[in-house]
Amino acid sequence: MRKSLFILLMGMLAVSGTKAQSTYTEHLTDSTIAGGRVVIVQDSVVHDLVNNSGKYANVNVATGTRGTRTRRGRTQGNNAAGTMGTRTRHKEQGYRVLVYTGSNTREGRLGAERMQRRAKATFAELSAYVQVRNSRWVCLIGDFRKREDAENYMRRSLSSGLSNEVRIIRSEVSVPD
Repeated sequence: MRKSLFILLMGMLAVSGTKAQSTYTEHLTDSTIAGGRVVIVQDSVVHDLVNNSGKYANVNVATGTRGTRTRRGRTQGNNAAGTMGTRTRHKEQGYRVLVYTGSNTREGRLGAERMQRRAKATFAELSAYVQVRNSRWVCLIGDFRKREDAENYMRRSLSSGLSNEVRIIRSEVSVPD
């Protein structure tokens, strides 16, 4: 009996002694927690997104959809928010530039990954892919609808010294709508 009364009393003291913050940013700027002082300078839109309040309440930032999260992490609710800053893409037949072909070994995979890093550094605007094709590790760059665009980047990769073995491959590419 004494033990349960003591636990109840300690719980009541703990609850009454804490100061309730209504938002995450208020929690961060509270100087009584750690003794330091935090100053947050931000736009009201960022404040609403961080604190899940105001106009942006229940907006899933990753998908841009409104609604509440379910137990499995999915969002339920209205999809009226649209795509906040995301581009929709679809797959179609197009072209990619093959810049590396390796063997079907660990060294071949590592070589393709090295070439992928070099390609991203050389052509930051293009996507670079490492795949297994015909039992070989390859590195492909770009998502081109037209062969002429792929030929342009093929010439640029030869002149930049990215690779000596370049070919244009017909492939399924991911292009914006």
